[in-house]
Amino acid sequence: MISNKIQKNLLLGAVIYITVNLLQSFLMPLINDEAYYWVWAQNLDWGYFDHPPMVALWIKAGFALFQNELGVRLISVLAGAAGYYLLGQMLEIQNDKQYWLYNALFFSMILFQAFGFVTTPDAPLLFFGILYFIVLKKFLEKSNFQNAILLGLVMALLLYSKYHGILLIIFSLLPLTLKLIRNKFFWLAVFFGILCYSPHLWWQFDNNFVSAEYHLVRRNVFNRFKISNTTDYLLSVIWASSPLLFWFHGKALFKTKYKTDFQKALIGGFLGIIAFFILITFKRYIQGQWSLLAFIPLIIITFEFFKNKLKDIKKIQTLGWITLVLIIVARIYFIIQDVPYKTQYHGWKDFMQRAGEVTSGTAVFEKYQYTSLFNFYNYPNKTAENYISIENRKSQYEIWNSEAKLNAKNITYFSHWLDVSDSLTVDSRDQEVFKYKNISHFLTPVNLQIHVKDSIIKQNNFQFTAEIRNSGDFTVECTRANQFSLEMAYVEFAYSEDIKCVKELAFTDFVLAPGEVKDVVVSGQICDLPAGDYIGYLGFVNQHLPIKKQSNYLEIKID
Repeated sequence: MISNKIQKNLLLGAVIYITVNLLQSFLMPLINDEAYYWVWAQNLDWGYFDHPPMVALWIKAGFALFQNELGVRLISVLAGAAGYYLLGQMLEIQNDKQYWLYNALFFSMILFQAFGFVTTPDAPLLFFGILYFIVLKKFLEKSNFQNAILLGLVMALLLYSKYHGILLIIFSLLPLTLKLIRNKFFWLAVFFGILCYSPHLWWQFDNNFVSAEYHLVRRNVFNRFKISNTTDYLLSVIWASSPLLFWFHGKALFKTKYKTDFQKALIGGFLGIIAFFILITFKRYIQGQWSLLAFIPLIIITFEFFKNKLKDIKKIQTLGWITLVLIIVARIYFIIQDVPYKTQYHGWKDFMQRAGEVTSGTAVFEKYQYTSLFNFYNYPNKTAENYISIENRKSQYEIWNSEAKLNAKNITYFSHWLDVSDSLTVDSRDQEVFKYKNISHFLTPVNLQIHVKDSIIKQNNFQFTAEIRNSGDFTVECTRANQFSLEMAYVEFAYSEDIKCVKELAFTDFVLAPGEVKDVVVSGQICDLPAGDYIGYLGFVNQHLPIKKQSNYLEIKID
């Protein structure tokens, strides 16, 4: 049992943690991903293009109370402090030295600090990851109906937070497989968890498993083996788990005797997740925060190993507090916007507010992050929609048919690629320059789908028939009078954003009602490029905006 004094100390620590994070949340502008998830929260659903819905629900609840950055982060702040308190309770801290050991381990964990207030799917993932181990410990100590229901529920909540939750569940339970498969309450937990998670599974089915296609296929298109993927990931494990304490974490991992079922679940969860991502590094780059869940069992293992080793506790406390001071300095640096060395998180709030001032009608950006930041920092007066140019990464905006909402509207288009003089600069690390153009009565070709057939290539000229389909719910008058043009982009491989050449093509004007299909004759010249094999695709453009891919790929050989 934990003493009343330690209970009060944990509550005091949680209150201090809440206070610091509330202050940080209020003063620090949103990062682009937070703004994206805030947009989700304005349209609650059982799932989204990138992730499950928990982060949107958290933001919805907090923003209902405070319509600012604090509202977006409020539930993450409360959950971060609750996670700190509950994990300390589970560890059954016995005295002051153990209490300060726990604080040094918890608060020096860099990712725990970040997701104690930054609201991305990792924030609920961290909280429910802690709950998962608390409930799993109870279930392993006493398998009964109540604990089985709780275990199933928390597993579902993990998966509602982020798909990475399945890794923790699988690898923590893997060492206990032979024991659990004979436990009827374990199967009750699995069944109840699947039942709770079924609304999201149905959402995926109803949306053609868009998240699975994105994470498993689209995100791996450009990935190739690079030794730096593996070395960078291993370094990220060190810095993300408190670099000054990494030796102590390693010592605890290797010297602990894993005898109990819970200890086996802890080491299985840590080693399984780390080994899984090391394996994936041979295929693609792994982001450091993806290992977040592995650091929960790491803290537990390290605490249990050192809790009665007084000399080591002093060393851990000293190094832990040094790490915490450095973290606090970094947190203050992110709050201050006028700093000598800007990061990618500086300057965007000011830019988006200035962009709002020059916007006439609806703002349009090519990347979902910029669209989301504009929507947040101009809420509720002005809105932005997403225009996917070239082969920019798709997002939730595509599911919402964002660009179709622009049809026949006045817009202000922001892009790096416009050939105009008006521009705004982001005072951030890269000093990005956005040119902008006001367009009255914009006509979007987003619903046009092109299938090229019967192509004839002679010397530098070609001619083909294109089957055009209108998949939308409004008529498209694709004529030169309406300032439409048809262009072909040349790239070296599929999904590439590196366009080598764009060539305008001649086409016959046409009008397509919703659902209508029409064959259109197209002709033009091949781009003047170095000899080689290229891939081309077509896109209709209105008002000379950047091209988007609307056709199948064409194999083009230039001699």
